[in-house]
Parts: sequence; C-alpha cells; structure tokens
Amino acid sequence: MAHKLFVYGTLKKGHRLNFLLQKGKFMGKYETVDSDFRMENYFDAFPVVYRDPEGKKIKGELYEIPTAVYEQVLAMEKGAGYDIIMIQIQEMDDKSTEQAIMFIYPSTQSISPGKQPLVKDEGCTMEWVRVSW
Repeated sequence: MAHKLFVYGTLKKGHRLNFLLQKGKFMGKYETVDSDFRMENYFDAFPVVYRDPEGKKIKGELYEIPTAVYEQVLAMEKGAGYDIIMIQIQEMDDKSTEQAIMFIYPSTQSISPGKQPLVKDEGCTMEWVRVSW
C-alpha cells in the first residue's frame, strides 16, 4: 500500500532527511489548501508547523511512499512529538488537489525559536528554506 505524504521541512529535496524518502516517488510541489497553519524555526534545526486561526498556507512537496518508509517516518515524527493529520493540498502549477498525510505540532507552548531567518513568509504562504549541513 502506498501512502501520500506532504513534507515541508527536513524531508524535502535538498534537505538533510530526504534520503528517508528514496524508495518513494516525488509527486511535485504542493501547498496546503487551508490557510490556518503557522511555521516556526525550531533552534535553527527544523520547522515546526501548528494550527493558527490567523495562519497561512504551507508550501512543501508530495511523496508517495511504501508502508515500510511510512512506518519509519511515522516513528521519527511521533517520537519528536508531532501529530498526524489528513489535509487537502494543491499542486503549485495546475492547482489539482490531493489528500495527504501531514505532521504538525500539537501546540506552541514548547517551541523555542531559532535565530536564523529560515522560514520564508510570502504573504499568504510560508516555506522552510534550505539549510546547509
């Protein structure tokens, strides 16, 4: 069984954990349909996305991944305190929509902001920008 996973941070192409998705298929660049998310830079290491009624859309990538890869990513993300949600996303060019899994942080209480400007705010959308390691 294949799982559709929307990623917005260290799992994206060019970022340090993308190797985990090697056995999956890159489906393209997408953004969330809903604009009730906020993205923060956590200690300059990775982004944290959480719900915010005054939030924005999140830009990211869609992957279709096998169950074994999904279980590995699930263990990592759940271990880091993230929740799983199903979201509607739209392709950046043709605006076609998909249903996908996304990991979000349950609250903002324990977020410690980083110092580098790694979250690009584009008005109605937010995106994590590349970090060199």
